[in-house]
Amino acid sequence: MGSLFEINNFKNLFMTEMNKLICQVDYCFIKQNESDSLKKVFPDNSSVKSEFKKVNEDDILPKSTKLSVTEMRNQSSTNLDKMSVDAIIDLMLQEESGIHKKIFEKKAQLIALINKVTKTLKNGGRIIYTGAGTSGRICVLDASECQQTFNVPPNVFQGVIAGGMNAMYRPLETAEDSINEGIEAIEVRGVNRHDVVIGVSASGKTPFVWGSLYEAQKRNAFTCLLSFNPNLEFRITPDMVIMIDLGPEILTGSTRLKCGSATKNILNMISTISMVRYGKCIGNLMSDLLPLNEKLKKRALRIVLSVCNQEKNLITSEEAKKMLEDNDFNIKLTISHILNQ
Repeated sequence: MGSLFEINNFKNLFMTEMNKLICQVDYCFIKQNESDSLKKVFPDNSSVKSEFKKVNEDDILPKSTKLSVTEMRNQSSTNLDKMSVDAIIDLMLQEESGIHKKIFEKKAQLIALINKVTKTLKNGGRIIYTGAGTSGRICVLDASECQQTFNVPPNVFQGVIAGGMNAMYRPLETAEDSINEGIEAIEVRGVNRHDVVIGVSASGKTPFVWGSLYEAQKRNAFTCLLSFNPNLEFRITPDMVIMIDLGPEILTGSTRLKCGSATKNILNMISTISMVRYGKCIGNLMSDLLPLNEKLKKRALRIVLSVCNQEKNLITSEEAKKMLEDNDFNIKLTISHILNQ
């Protein structure tokens, strides 16, 4: 909803003129609120508003079979406040060292998910991560990196955090408590059967995440839950559930620790491997890199020289730099011109 549509007279004029062209139209405008979340705004006379009903959380949220693993006390750290710095470092490294083994146990599921994500990208679909708190921040971080690393439009990988972008910088913990906010986050993005929605929730019970999965499932998108609490009984089941038991955190309930590390590892795999399979690299080189600063321009030059001079010296550094500049630092185009000249 741009600034012009903030002006009621302009908005009303727009709707009046549209009504002359199309009969029986209802309008909905998308607006960023104060927290940078996307919201639907309906005109006062809209008949659509009544169709958006709040859902009953008890019909959607999973039931706990016992206390979440993420809330249990780690018996190795019950005297954490009395341990030396040296001992705490050893304990934290020991706890983190088991993460990769636990992720490896879910390798078959990860392969299936990455294949689905890759197919979705090739068919023009989008990958949408949703989460709250630390999980949401990692979702936004991974999605935002794809634009520069692989030169894809910002809508291809999207990270959605409960509370909007303000929640990236300060805790807005109550934002995760609304299922309807999660539903609306999917609605405003027009999620459909061509998309994949991956909800990340350490406890597996975050209402915002479940709202997003519920709405995505209604819209026939592929849905996946990533969680670190096996003590759940589902009322609705996503297409895939990746459940990893990492054991309790050394600081009870602080899921930014092991759960955060595991989440970053897994999202790294999803985005990186799917982009590689999508053709976004040559060998292990970032051939679709978007070189926006001097460091990346130097990397782009090294990539061109590495590929083009692999078997014999076809071009000098100065010549390659000039061709990159002439091609607006499009690495693949530059390589193609050099190899075919």
